[in-house]
Amino acid sequence: MAISFTQGKDYDGTSINSFIYSNGPENIGANLLDTSAYGRAFTIIPLTAGQVYEAEFYNWNYSGKTIQIGIGIKNTSSSSTGSITILKSAIKSGTVTTSNPSYIVGAEMTLEFLKSSKSQTVTVPVGTSSTLGFTPLLSTSVMGTKVINGRVRFKVNSGSSLQCKIFAVDASQADWEKRAGITAKISSADLNLIDPATNKTYGSNSSATGVYSNIQRYGALGTSEYAFAMGKFSNGIVISANNNTNEFQNPTNTLPFSQNGNLGNYGIVYAFYGTNTNAKKVTLTPKQSSSGRYVVKVNGTWVSTDASKTSPAKFTLTSGTSFWFVLPGGNYGDVSVQYSA
Repeated sequence: MAISFTQGKDYDGTSINSFIYSNGPENIGANLLDTSAYGRAFTIIPLTAGQVYEAEFYNWNYSGKTIQIGIGIKNTSSSSTGSITILKSAIKSGTVTTSNPSYIVGAEMTLEFLKSSKSQTVTVPVGTSSTLGFTPLLSTSVMGTKVINGRVRFKVNSGSSLQCKIFAVDASQADWEKRAGITAKISSADLNLIDPATNKTYGSNSSATGVYSNIQRYGALGTSEYAFAMGKFSNGIVISANNNTNEFQNPTNTLPFSQNGNLGNYGIVYAFYGTNTNAKKVTLTPKQSSSGRYVVKVNGTWVSTDASKTSPAKFTLTSGTSFWFVLPGGNYGDVSVQYSA
């Protein structure tokens, strides 16, 4: 059965003007740390005063070096400072093993982020400062082959020349903040470099890097089985337009990949409502992967839940028929949901 979604900007009482998401190139090799900045930016997004943003990244370190990776603000003005208030944030990294798959890191970060609440205001210095106008909002130092997932919500209080940068730089540089500020965005030439994890070019892999204007999806469901978060591969290209209406949207500010479809709609908040008031039991089953860990809001509380094809996630709604769902990084898209009495 297909779902007709309504897209929205609010999932917890705060209107999100834009959702900045980056998972491509997903793997970071030493050949992305070889510039004068000792790194690259995955996004450089112009910001508007008065607006609220969420930004998230998901990457792996295959560089053989310790990297500093995160999300920060660059000020290109030489005369006016900027002001940012951090409203929510979380960042996680971990070595991936059979017993600790990547989706555990993604679920831990997502759950911590959704439960977080803060009000930390930072001043973004002018471009002539010691960091050349760069201030990190969240970052971490990562060594070895680890997966890293981070997300931040922030409001731009003031500043007409601010940019959001998702970056990775060689952490051996003492002035890494300045280096992060001068990183150039991933280019077409970069995409022709070899990804050490796949031995193919970075550009041969799909990417969801870009800016999305709507962070929420609302769908009303009956008791049939429905599939959602349905990014689909076809000849190495992500086909976002699947069976559901308004589930996916094309991003802006993308990297020069051949196709910028959003495999899985990572970080998007799904709000489901069962139209049968007697159907209070919900079953979630991964359709593409054998197992996964999702983050759901059930009976008013955000929790993580494990699911597999042989042992789906099941829960009972005690008030109403609504629940929320987020697909964390490290999971596959294509999940089924079914309400039952």
